[in-house]
This record gives sequence, C-alpha cells and structure tokens, in this order.
Amino acid sequence: MTTHSFENIKKELQGNKGLIKRIRKVHLPDTIRMSELAQELYISKFNSYDNVDFALNNLLALEYEIYLEKQRLITEGFIEYADIEA
Repeated sequence: MTTHSFENIKKELQGNKGLIKRIRKVHLPDTIRMSELAQELYISKFNSYDNVDFALNNLLALEYEIYLEKQRLITEGFIEYADIEA
C-alpha cells in the first residue's frame, strides 16, 4: 500500500497542474465567456439597454447565477471528472 502525505495530495489537487485547475479549465468558462453567456441570457430575457442601471444590475446577477450553476455542476460531478482526468 502506498502512503501519501498531505502535502503530496494537496499538490496533486491544488498545484499548477493539479486536478482542480484542470477541471476548472475544462468545465468553468473564463471571465470573458461568462460575461458573454450573461449577455446572451440578458438579451433573451429583457432585450433592452434603455435603463443602464437595470441592465448592469441584471447582467451582474445573471453572470453570478451562471457561475453558481457551473460551480454546482462541477461539485456534483467532481468524482466523475476526476476519473476522466486521471
């Protein structure tokens, strides 16, 4: 049986080439893509930029909702993703 230290496991999960970074890279869009997704959703829901405050508030809220959904999916599928990445 192989003994793994806490530091080795931490590095494997959180390091520069760690599992968490690889999963995030594949399953969590970068900030530019997240804002694009929010804009697409905003246009489909509201399709108006007449009120700038309303638009900005809703764009930020939509982007955060998208992030939370992506985070939920990553958390729920972490073990499955880990098997794929391993």
